[in-house]
Amino acid sequence: MVNHLNRLIPLLFIFGFIAYTLIAVQNKPRVLVLHSYHIGYSWTDRVNIGIAQVLKDEAFSVRYHYMDTKRHSGSGFKSRAGTRAQKLIDSWEPHVIIAVDDNAQKYVTKHYLNHPKINVVFSGVNAKPEAYGFDQADNVTGILERRPLPIVKESILKIFFPDSINIADSDPVDVVFITDNSTTSKLNIELIKQYTWAPEINLDIIKVCSYKQWQEAVLLANQQSDLILLNGYKTLVPDKDAEGKDPCNSKGKDRVAVKEVIRWTQESTANVPVLGFSSSYVNDGGQIAFSASPVEQGHVASEMAIQIIHGKRPSELPIESAKQFTFYMRESLFERYPDIEIPFVYKALARATGNYYESDKK
Repeated sequence: MVNHLNRLIPLLFIFGFIAYTLIAVQNKPRVLVLHSYHIGYSWTDRVNIGIAQVLKDEAFSVRYHYMDTKRHSGSGFKSRAGTRAQKLIDSWEPHVIIAVDDNAQKYVTKHYLNHPKINVVFSGVNAKPEAYGFDQADNVTGILERRPLPIVKESILKIFFPDSINIADSDPVDVVFITDNSTTSKLNIELIKQYTWAPEINLDIIKVCSYKQWQEAVLLANQQSDLILLNGYKTLVPDKDAEGKDPCNSKGKDRVAVKEVIRWTQESTANVPVLGFSSSYVNDGGQIAFSASPVEQGHVASEMAIQIIHGKRPSELPIESAKQFTFYMRESLFERYPDIEIPFVYKALARATGNYYESDKK
């Protein structure tokens, strides 16, 4: 009898410890980080850096889910990705969803407005909050992604065209903004249209769907403009899809390799400087770019999530807009444009944030 008890007591201790652990894990605050895009996409990875820096010391249960809608931009795939994310949310019941970029809002979080148990913190959103009904919800807050347009305008003038500032009555700088047909690009176009570029800059906008259209736009801009401002290029499709449909109506999965797009663009723009408008442009082979800080987007969203878990209502936390920007550059920039001068603070920022690319190393 004693031997049986001696064997039973350790087993009871083990089972009790397991039960306690399961209960403790179940009772931990649950945070779901819902990404519109995929691991390996530089913007997404850097948002995750910001999230991890804030949440690393919190006793939360954190899960990450990636919708992968940058590589698969068809509406059918996006809808299915949204359904999969909703099933995860309904089964796991997170206390807070940190939802990153617009597709996560369009296909997922809008279904949880005013949910009694689930709160939403958005991040990296280009649309206005009311586009997703957030203005009518008391369980939603977050941070908007806004491109640093004043910095971009100032840099175009001071870095590439200082004479436009120094010489009175100088002609405006002709800039062409070229972008693909992605959701983010469409939203950025609206923001760019609302910004005041004149009188120093004349800005034209060209939106394309196919690689051939992209090439035609770039070649024309190389001949007729002073500077090209590049935005999205990751959803470009071949000129015709497998069924011969117009590329803007294509639902095919074929996408032109992004590094090929940037390589060709760099080689085809000998006459004008090219400035990137996204965090991935220099990583893909470009030479200079500005974007909103992805790390800030992760930081602010995570800090809001902590406050909500500790008792704040999302409606008590005002929606914020991006305040920080990130500068990216490649050393070969000076080989291509030997006469330009990059402000020291910009170069220091690029180095400090790991966004200074050695010509032959990254």
